[in-house]
Amino acid sequence: MPPRPGSPPAEQPLSGGLQRVPPPSEPQPSDEQRREEAARQQRAAARAQKEAEVPSFGRDLLRSVGLAVFAQVFFGSTILLVRWRVLHYNNLEPVEDAHSWAQVVVMVIALMWVFLQMKRPRPDLGFRRSGLVPFLLIAVVLVTLVQLVAMLVWPLLIGPDLKSFTVLAEVWSDPVAFLIAAGVALFLNAMFTAIVLPMITCGWKAALVCLLPYLGMIVLGGYLAVVVLDSPPLMTGAALWMGAGLVGLVLLAASSLVVVWFRRDDIGAERTRAASGSMSGRPSL
Repeated sequence: MPPRPGSPPAEQPLSGGLQRVPPPSEPQPSDEQRREEAARQQRAAARAQKEAEVPSFGRDLLRSVGLAVFAQVFFGSTILLVRWRVLHYNNLEPVEDAHSWAQVVVMVIALMWVFLQMKRPRPDLGFRRSGLVPFLLIAVVLVTLVQLVAMLVWPLLIGPDLKSFTVLAEVWSDPVAFLIAAGVALFLNAMFTAIVLPMITCGWKAALVCLLPYLGMIVLGGYLAVVVLDSPPLMTGAALWMGAGLVGLVLLAASSLVVVWFRRDDIGAERTRAASGSMSGRPSL
């Protein structure tokens, strides 16, 4: 029988008398699931906004000190692993000299701290735009103090591998050895920060320019840490290395000023946004 005019066409059966089955519709989320998803997205957005915020000067310093403490705890534990012959080379041979390993750790911690300070979600990459020069000078001094406090404990961690009458062995009992260790740690922290800072904040061209000094500083820093900390403490060495630490701070200040000049447009835009925000927050008369 032909279909009536205006009526929908009848569904034609498939071969073999089978009917075409429409695909099942996707289940719709319930109201509770929608609310949970919205709350999850809000928490993620709030977390991302919090990570992108630039903290105050004091909180940023506390963050730097916390990163230094973390580095000391982590690498201090590796000294114990070497003492217990748990840490191995790639060829599965154990590292057998905890004293020499601790000397290398001094350089490695100075190298790692500046990278730990970097924070990509922040618009300033972890190196604040306002007050960068005093911030880094104070932060490097505080990080060096954390390093010295840790080095007072290192002779206990090194144990029988400790070599007597060296700076590393006498750092907790001899003021001259303490000054030498302070100068070396300050010099390494300041120099690595001064070199790596433009590499992180000033683009790939600055990274290429600083690449050779960075590699050279790794070699020089490792050599100095091993040679100086393995030598007997002398007053001339204390004066020399305290002077080297001060020179490192001067170079760090110069590097920070270069970075401030390079980011001058960003600093101006940031100050403009802050001023406009403060003006918009004032009540109108």
